[in-house]
Order: sequence, then structure tokens, then C-alpha cells
Amino acid sequence: MRFMLTIFLLLVTASCVSATALSYQSTTQIKGTLLDPNDAVIPRARITFRDGGRQTRAYTNEEGVFEIELSEGGYGVEIEAAGFKRLVVTNLEVTLGMTKELKFHLEPLPGAICIPIIGDQSEKIEKVSSPLSERIKPRKIR
Repeated sequence: MRFMLTIFLLLVTASCVSATALSYQSTTQIKGTLLDPNDAVIPRARITFRDGGRQTRAYTNEEGVFEIELSEGGYGVEIEAAGFKRLVVTNLEVTLGMTKELKFHLEPLPGAICIPIIGDQSEKIEKVSSPLSERIKPRKIR
């Protein structure tokens, strides 16, 4: 009887330990969006998170969104995108067990033009031939 009680207690203890280990989360999901001053999305930007000597990178998709998982701690963030000034955030605190959603606004470089990208515009572009190109005949110049 004592042997059965010992086995039962070991099984209960083992199940509690494994349940605790499974519920422990070691990283936090970070999701963010990059926008220009007109709130248009910025695709293909690089976001670098630095924690001491380690660095982790993420890139924005076509909707200007990035997702990354980070460990708990304080991070420096550097954001780079073509045509925009580099943005540096010195202290982003990440705590375990919560999902952070961030929005960053980047300033355009002097002389850069901000053109909002809305959806996929490729199907709206059509090739048009000019009737003039068919009327002009090449001639030799003497």
C-alpha cells in the first residue's frame, strides 16, 4: 500500500512539473507597423533589436508590418528604410507573457517624395501603344 502511495505522489508531482514547464513562456511576440508622416505603410524596411551584444532582425512586409519574438529585457531598436531617415529608439522594454503592438513613424530624407502604397497596383497598369509610332516612317538623312 505504501509503495502505491509513493508511485501516486511521484506521478502527481511529475505532472505538475511538466504542466508548469509547458505554461512558462520564454519569449514575447512583438508586432509592429512602420508608417510615413501621411500614415502610409513603409514596406521592405529593416528593424534591428539590440540587447547587449546580441542583435535580432526583422523586416516589414508589403503592408509595412513586422513580427518578431524577443526575450525579456531592454532593447535598442534601429529602423532603416530606403528614402527615410534612420530611427533609433534607445530603450524598448520587453516583458514576458504579453504581446506588444508598436507603431513607428519615419521621416523622409530631404528631397524624398512620399508616395502612399495602397494595395497591389500592378493590375491597374496597362500597356498602351501610341498611334504616332505606327505613322512615322524612318528615313535616311542626306
